[in-house]
Amino acid sequence: MSYSKEAIKKAISEKMVSFLGKQVSEEFTLKIIADELGITVPTIYNYFYNKEDVVESGYCTVLKEIENCLDSKFPKSISHDVQIKVCLMKIADYFLDKDIPAAWLVNDPPSTRCTFEPMRAKLSKMFALYLKVKEEEALHATYRHLSLLQGEIAYSRQMGKRLSDDAVEKIFEILK
Repeated sequence: MSYSKEAIKKAISEKMVSFLGKQVSEEFTLKIIADELGITVPTIYNYFYNKEDVVESGYCTVLKEIENCLDSKFPKSISHDVQIKVCLMKIADYFLDKDIPAAWLVNDPPSTRCTFEPMRAKLSKMFALYLKVKEEEALHATYRHLSLLQGEIAYSRQMGKRLSDDAVEKIFEILK
């Protein structure tokens, strides 16, 4: 069975990902990947310049996977908080499955040209949108409470009664 050049290159990059979490050391060789994939080291050199290039492709594979999670399309009916939870669960599952250090979400992996900064920017933008929605929901809830309290105050005045303790507590909560 013959495989396309892209399929072989992708298989090598994905196999490299399994070694990234274990801290690629000097003892790591391309022969290890070649043996696991059932290919030869010269075959790897048909697709990559050197060992560092293979390691770099592994980092870039991780980054692409995270970005795919962050770029997931959701129906409009799915709330932002659910979208964030789903994306984070996908990323967490990927990191756990591939044994990748979670610190890469905060700092770029050591000695790589592949920067995770665009991914962090997307994640930050997603959280900012989520916070904006939550703030709007909280404001809407406050207005709803005020409207209900206004009705209760008007009713109490009309009936010549004192405001209930619950209504007074709600007013103080809102004023905090």
